[in-house]
This record gives sequence, structure tokens and C-alpha cells, in this order.
Amino acid sequence: MKCIYTQHDYSSWGESASFLVAETREGKRSRLLSGLTLTINPEGFTITNSDKATLRQGVETDVFAIVDSMTIEMSGPLKLVMPDYSGSYEDYQNRYGYGRVPREVKSNWYVYSETPPEDATETAFGLIRFKGQKTYEIHSLHAPERLSRKERAKYIAEYILARLHANEYATVSAVNFPDFCEVEGVKMYGSKYRHKFEQCRLLFADALLRKSNVTEVFPDGQHYAIQRIYEEEIENENNEKGDD
Repeated sequence: MKCIYTQHDYSSWGESASFLVAETREGKRSRLLSGLTLTINPEGFTITNSDKATLRQGVETDVFAIVDSMTIEMSGPLKLVMPDYSGSYEDYQNRYGYGRVPREVKSNWYVYSETPPEDATETAFGLIRFKGQKTYEIHSLHAPERLSRKERAKYIAEYILARLHANEYATVSAVNFPDFCEVEGVKMYGSKYRHKFEQCRLLFADALLRKSNVTEVFPDGQHYAIQRIYEEEIENENNEKGDD
């Protein structure tokens, strides 16, 4: 760069904007902080602008440490390029910036479990993540120990928390769990069994038979058609209410 200066733009409404302009030795001018890209590899990092000019470089490899050390205000979005990620810094921070961004995006879950017999040495869970009428994750989980009602709630809350992005919080409807349980980012509400939990109950039964974990993610979502497998159980429960 031959020189750097500040340019002020004024609108017809009297508003103004200031930004740094750089001029190359060939006389080409461009905004210095436009189109910034942060590239990180095992050897360190470089920050370049839309003209591929290197503005900064170093040996740090932690994304947030690099961004926090920047003393200039960016005039636009920052692109991030890493061996295992390429995209906007904003999206990266929403995924991995735990404690840096608020949990504002809701994530919906259903879970089904049952209290194991007193002499049991295992506990099973059926868990799904859903949005609207589509299922986006299924989890058939097997724990090789007997867990109490309270312990099951803690187990599932921590399991879900580990799967959330930094900007997400979870609301969980849970069958055969305490009426309410909360850990950071996860609120669990006890519920009676209804047909909407059928998929979870089948995953629970599968975990008991298989005695191992199976997890599957559907990026585009899948629709589960309720088969009313446990219809008789729900009818009996409703009849008992009518007899009271």
C-alpha cells in the first residue's frame, strides 16, 4: 500500500460515513477494511481484504483470540477460512461462541424413558429433535446403569446441552421424568404419554434390545407418520379418568 487516508461520505439527509481508503503504488484505490477474510492454518493466521492485501498476520490459531485482539472496526462481514470450516465469522460464533452470544434460538425435543426395575443395571431413552412436523435428529440411548427419575433428567439435559449451538436453547417435553428440570440452556417439562411421543418410545424400546447408542441426523428433516401403536394404553388411561 502506498498510503492510507480517511474518506468521509455525506448523504442528502446530512448523514455521514467514514472509512479508510488505501492506495496502491499503481494508484488503485479501495476501502482498506472491505471484504475481510481471516484465514487460519496450523502455522498461524492472515487477514486479507478484497484486494488480497495482507493487513495482519501472526502465529495465533484461536479464532476468538484473533478477533478479540483486533483494534479496528470492520466495515462489513468477516469471512472465515479454516481447514475444517469455511463461512461467515458470525455463523461460526453462533455455533461455537459459547458465552459470547445469547441463547436466543429455540430447539424443540421430545424424550421418553421408563423407571428401571430395582434390580436393573441399565437405563434406556428415546429422544428426538423436531421442528413443526419434521424430525431432525433421533437418539436411541442406552446407559449401562440404573438411573433414578432425577438422574435421568440430569443425564438427558446434559446430553442435549452438549448438542446445542452457542446461540440455542432447548425446550424438552419428557415422559416419565420430573415435572420440571433446568440446566444452562435446557428446560425440561414432565408430560404424560401421548401419541406424539410414539417415535421416542420406539427408540427407547430399541435401545433396551440393542444395548448401545444409535444417533442419526436428518439435515432436511423427515416426517414420521404416527401409527397409534399404544392406542389401547391411552384409552385405558382416559377411561380411568372417567371413572373418578
